[in-house]
Amino acid sequence: MKSTIFTMACALLALYSCNSEQVDTTPEVPSTDTLAVDTVAQAAETTPLLGEAVNIMIGTKNYEETIQFYQTLGWHVEDSSSTPWKWSAMYDGSMSLTINEDTMNYMGPAYHSEDAVNVYKTLKAINVSPQMELKRENGDAWFNVYFAPDSLGFVVINEPKAPKKDIQVADIVFNPTKKFDFPNPKAGIFQEYALAVENVDSSLVYYTALGFESQGIHEEGVPYRYTIGYDGQLTLGLHETKGMWHGELFTYSGHGINENDSLAAEMRANNYAVEALEFGGQVLPGNYMFTDPAGNIFFLTTDFSGMKK
Repeated sequence: MKSTIFTMACALLALYSCNSEQVDTTPEVPSTDTLAVDTVAQAAETTPLLGEAVNIMIGTKNYEETIQFYQTLGWHVEDSSSTPWKWSAMYDGSMSLTINEDTMNYMGPAYHSEDAVNVYKTLKAINVSPQMELKRENGDAWFNVYFAPDSLGFVVINEPKAPKKDIQVADIVFNPTKKFDFPNPKAGIFQEYALAVENVDSSLVYYTALGFESQGIHEEGVPYRYTIGYDGQLTLGLHETKGMWHGELFTYSGHGINENDSLAAEMRANNYAVEALEFGGQVLPGNYMFTDPAGNIFFLTTDFSGMKK
């Protein structure tokens, strides 16, 4: 796995934020802030349980408008097709997106696996069963759709795909003397896919069984309990928000307050919903929530320019 600054990333988000069966095996949860991973060399030896490549899949009734939304945020279209439905693959140097035209709106991680059939068997063996199993015309497994107890939907696709050589917050270490070149020139760098959960402990049991490693649960000096997990492809935040926010946040760390303010102004000029983030009755400079045309929240935090890979 990769070297990480999870402590810094999740502390920042916490400050700014300030039915499948349960797995029956309780993993050991660290009680200290030890790093989940140590070196980049370890990352090269690790294949996530769910698949070798991940993207954020977005289903939308407003297909063209959703593509334009993410283009405004710095993504570009790499591929598209109308078969078997309209879809576009987008990339920004930090996280891949797949935008699907659909009759319903949704968002969640989608894993590609060259060994998907065995992944399906492994998940079933730990009481994680699919809510939907789609097959190809010849009867072969195509992809399975799962829903976690906290309602996150995720997909495991029976199709190999080489992982992108992207750069995420989980890939970099802090270096205050050098300026970091952000992979996305407008939105910055992928920080985490954040979930509001009812109970961090039970959610962590579930995601640990799915291959996510946690640095431990943060309980003091923060607005609520949370933990950050990483499986070598996706950084996942579990936040026991107690109603401070709900649902899922597709989270990016931006270039800085001025740059984020400029991007927010551009989003408003394009008639996208923009909300400045408040905490404790005060607006937090440079922190914004953008609502995409499918109703999903894109959360933009502030400056990580002091980091260097």
